[in-house]
Amino acid sequence: MQRFLLTVFLSAMVLPVYAQNTPVPRFSASAGSFLPKGSTDDRHSQTLFTYQPRLKSSALPLNTAVYLETNRHKTLVGTTTRVSVMEGIGLMQRFNVLPAASKALYQFGGVGLYQRRISTTTVTGTGSTAVTTATHIRGVSPGAKLGVGYQKDAMFVEVDYTLVGRIRGSSPSGLGLRIGTRL
Repeated sequence: MQRFLLTVFLSAMVLPVYAQNTPVPRFSASAGSFLPKGSTDDRHSQTLFTYQPRLKSSALPLNTAVYLETNRHKTLVGTTTRVSVMEGIGLMQRFNVLPAASKALYQFGGVGLYQRRISTTTVTGTGSTAVTTATHIRGVSPGAKLGVGYQKDAMFVEVDYTLVGRIRGSSPSGLGLRIGTRL
């Protein structure tokens, strides 16, 4: 799935870009925390990349961007290691577009497809008698996000809530807090 998400993202970047005001497409990159179910007890790292092509003729509104999101969390309890990764790709709409050299609040929303992978590894015994047991869970679900951001020049801070359908019996929905820059 990672290769698929990367292929789709890179394919979107090579779309023929016809600038209306500027010849450079808009990118943004941000990093922060993801709080499943809004709880501060369990923080995940989060990265979000967006690409906004400016096309002369497109079925998409002008403020639409392609987004690629990754949330990762690793816990170690005794001899058990659990790694949870959620990846999403979709379309995001900014409800107001700000010039690069401005400061103001903005709103955004998006819809996409999310994949969640959970790997659990347990080691029992020691030395040459150690036995490693691994389990892997995967699932895919549609999702949506709504958020608000504050931009000052090229830097921004965003808060959003990502709502993802249940994947293998658990809900990976949560609150995202990020800081980033527009390129």
